[in-house]
Amino acid sequence: MTSTRFPAMGSLSPPILSSSFHNNKTLNPNNSPSHRPSNLRPFTAIISNSHYETERGFRFETGDTFFRHESATGRDLGVLAAALYKKSNSTLRVLDAMCGCGIRSLRYLAEAEADFVLANDANENCNCVIVSNLSSVSSADNGRWMVNHAVANRVLAERYVDRDLFDFIDVDSFGSDSSFFRCAFDTVKLGGLLYVTSTDGFSSGGHRPNHSLAAYGAYIRPLPYSNEIGLRMLIGGAVREASVLGYHITPLFSYYSYHGPVFRVLLRLNRGKLHYRFIAYCESCGHSQAISWDKLGQMKCPCGSDVPDSLVVSGPLWTGPLHCASYLTEMHDLAGEWGWLDDGMKNDLDKLLRRMIDESDLNLPFGYIQLDEIASRAKVNSPRLMTIMSAIQQEGYSVSRSHISNNAIKTNCPMSECVRIAKQIQNDSHDVCDHVERDNSTYSTSTSSGYRLFDRRSTIHQLMGGGKAADVLLWKRRRISLGIIVIATVAWLIFERSGLSFLTICSNVLLFLIVLRFLHANYASLRDKQILALPELVLSEEMVNYAAATFRIKVNYVLLVAHDITLGKDFRLFFMVCGHNSIIYLSSNQKPAEV
Repeated sequence: MTSTRFPAMGSLSPPILSSSFHNNKTLNPNNSPSHRPSNLRPFTAIISNSHYETERGFRFETGDTFFRHESATGRDLGVLAAALYKKSNSTLRVLDAMCGCGIRSLRYLAEAEADFVLANDANENCNCVIVSNLSSVSSADNGRWMVNHAVANRVLAERYVDRDLFDFIDVDSFGSDSSFFRCAFDTVKLGGLLYVTSTDGFSSGGHRPNHSLAAYGAYIRPLPYSNEIGLRMLIGGAVREASVLGYHITPLFSYYSYHGPVFRVLLRLNRGKLHYRFIAYCESCGHSQAISWDKLGQMKCPCGSDVPDSLVVSGPLWTGPLHCASYLTEMHDLAGEWGWLDDGMKNDLDKLLRRMIDESDLNLPFGYIQLDEIASRAKVNSPRLMTIMSAIQQEGYSVSRSHISNNAIKTNCPMSECVRIAKQIQNDSHDVCDHVERDNSTYSTSTSSGYRLFDRRSTIHQLMGGGKAADVLLWKRRRISLGIIVIATVAWLIFERSGLSFLTICSNVLLFLIVLRFLHANYASLRDKQILALPELVLSEEMVNYAAATFRIKVNYVLLVAHDITLGKDFRLFFMVCGHNSIIYLSSNQKPAEV
């Protein structure tokens, strides 16, 4: 392990530990045998596999390190935050505690214009890659960067002991490693920034409560907004460690990405109000509330539910704002100056920052509400996002979209009111359809305008459910209806007219794709081009949980209807089912006519 000492905090340009500076000299100005680290030894060059990537115009080598394109947005946010700090404080010293291939350190140097970056990674085999990448933006002789190899806690503790504090510390850890919190708070300056990470989706989903209790001091149970709980769990763990040292922290932004999942939070070390409480969710009515420590024995849902265990409690967690609106606005403006908002990249930084700014409304509580949950409780089709947001705003509530889930809203409107509004939207849509059907009626003038076949009161659209399926069947969505007919016709021509079976066609298609992929891979190797990465199927835990919950609700509803039919509670429905089953039985037993 290579570990080095550094100059005092006042020096902004310490010496460099680069590929040409791996010897037994200590970097402490008071060079003497008593100050030399005992484990410092000459570095042996290790050759790694060269693999190059490009990000924001910078070409860099990844070698054998772990690298993900999907994490580029998190790196963008970190660089913007570091650049804002440099602009307001005129100096910026960065410690990248787990730098990997060094892409974050590279970007802090080049884009945030850091005065000094300490790039640390415990894996000594990464040294050549890191040095090569950093040298591409700043010469080793400039003294703006240094490479170190030690575990994160050790390098943080050494900097604290030497009073060599940093303005910005980035700890891109894996899993639920929170052991570095205390050392990081010791090493960051007061008013400085700490960028922390968690990739533990199981704990945030409430599937490992004892593990989350050990890592972050919070007992987490399954909640509908589990991904936001992951962010609040991470902040809560940092709050606990900062409080031990007599500090408070303020989240400047909180970012969730599904590809890990990855939870990243930027914290400012200062003095402020402590939002460290418990979160209670009522499974009966869907209401969420924050519970203070002194109210733990007096928890009760406003709905007055008598269902045992209807309240699900998790915590203690951070219950304050996840973002600072003014800070995000500055980041958005800076990203616009740099041309990051309209560069055509897939990460869509503009939309992300705008949603995070909307989420920063102080009137909005913690958590978010999935539209599917509202529809399930209201027993209606899922309303359109903008429609229900507009209706909630007309009722006088605050509402915004969530950057964590595309099909969710953040609002201070109670769940009961959201259910009522969803029902009203459904009724209004039925009224509109009824009005359109009357306007488009082609009945003769001798027929009364209010007449419907069999004296029915509902429109055909309403009788068919009034949802998307009814729209498609009645050709209200002509493109979808036409597309279904075209696909069905093509499938009929392929399977019926060609005489080929389904398995035969599938095997031929797969064989063609395999050969095509083989030729493409070999062509790329001959031309020294990069082979396309294998696509990764990512299913967020939240998506799976809601799919399971929706399936459970539908199955229970079908069983309830079947139970009512068998008991004869609805004679009309009972005889309809019996009649339909009889018709199916008779039609299936018809023998084909002999030719």
